[in-house]
Amino acid sequence: MSQCDVIGATAMIGRAARDCRHEDAIFLFSKMLLPNTRPNVFTFGTVIPSSTALQNLDLGKQLHSLATKMGLHANVFVGSALLDLYTKLSSIEEAQIAFEDTHEPNVVSYTTLVCGLVENERSSEALELFRMMPERNVVSWNAIIGRFSRIGQNEEAVNLFIEMMREGMLPDHATFPCVITSAGHIAALGMGRSFHACALKFLGQLNAFVGNSLISFYARCGSLEDSLLVFNKVIERTVVSWNALIWGYAQNGRPKEVKELFMNMQNDSLQPNHVTLLGLLWACNHAGLVDEGTGFWKALLGGCLIHSNFELGEYAAQRVLALDPDDVSSYVMLSNAHSVAGRWQSVSMIRREMREKQMNRVPGCSWIEIRGKTYTFVTGDQNHCQKDGIYMVLLVFIEHASSNKQQSSV
Repeated sequence: MSQCDVIGATAMIGRAARDCRHEDAIFLFSKMLLPNTRPNVFTFGTVIPSSTALQNLDLGKQLHSLATKMGLHANVFVGSALLDLYTKLSSIEEAQIAFEDTHEPNVVSYTTLVCGLVENERSSEALELFRMMPERNVVSWNAIIGRFSRIGQNEEAVNLFIEMMREGMLPDHATFPCVITSAGHIAALGMGRSFHACALKFLGQLNAFVGNSLISFYARCGSLEDSLLVFNKVIERTVVSWNALIWGYAQNGRPKEVKELFMNMQNDSLQPNHVTLLGLLWACNHAGLVDEGTGFWKALLGGCLIHSNFELGEYAAQRVLALDPDDVSSYVMLSNAHSVAGRWQSVSMIRREMREKQMNRVPGCSWIEIRGKTYTFVTGDQNHCQKDGIYMVLLVFIEHASSNKQQSSV
């Protein structure tokens, strides 16, 4: 195989990896070796991350051995890929060996090892290596700040951000969520306000990630007015934005506002998730409101049915029935959820259980006024004095609608 063929094969492997088809990437690499083709550094640097994504340490070690046999393991592109493999799937010691074997490691190599050291609770070594780096960019600063924030070393994360600013490195949209979150965890309201001002100065318009972190930050510090102010300024609000505000009010003992926010969230056509649910229940637990808690479950069940989230809806219905086994409406909504999902066996089981418990649902009704007289219609009514004529007209309407539907499909 010529050099052009190696480049083409490497490109194919890279395309498969970018599409998250990592098994295909490994297969293409193995096929490449069959005609005794020699992969280059870019081939190894591309295929090793696929073994990491597959969480296959043995495969990664085989690729490492093959790269070593070909004398390519010391290349910085290959070495960085091996570093990432070992920091994520193996020991930090093996990662350090891969780092030491790398010829002229770059900012990616250093950053990967630094983050691995932080994750393995070797913070002092990580900071020492970070300050020895020949080059540091905003990505490396964000990485170490984010890692310290994630493991709960919030003071160190805040201090690193301040050090970053003093060195004249400009933060970006990825910097602020981590450091603002850390400020919230240590309830540093004044410092967090300064970070908010910095974000406005350097970023101008705040994206959803920065906005969501600010919503949580102000809520953690008890400043719900500021939290709501930021929420209202977020342009593209997501379920994360709503959850941040709901949790903020829940943790500050404001169950009434939590319920209103939940209703507004549904009106915003957003589907609640398990984080939303926990926030609602936290609010009830915080205020000792058992009845409100049951009400929240019911509201969640209704919202899940509207947005076709059947799994969460079924869980909500089960919780309502555990709290109030005689609640007919929850049985009906759960039956409807299974019906829409096509789970007819579950529908039959629920209806049989309702019959055994002698539960009667309130039938649906409608009214119409003609010439000053009101006529009432009930679902499945067989007692109306004009029922024969009503059902005949209804049958005509159904056949007409069915005929129109068939014509439109043609």
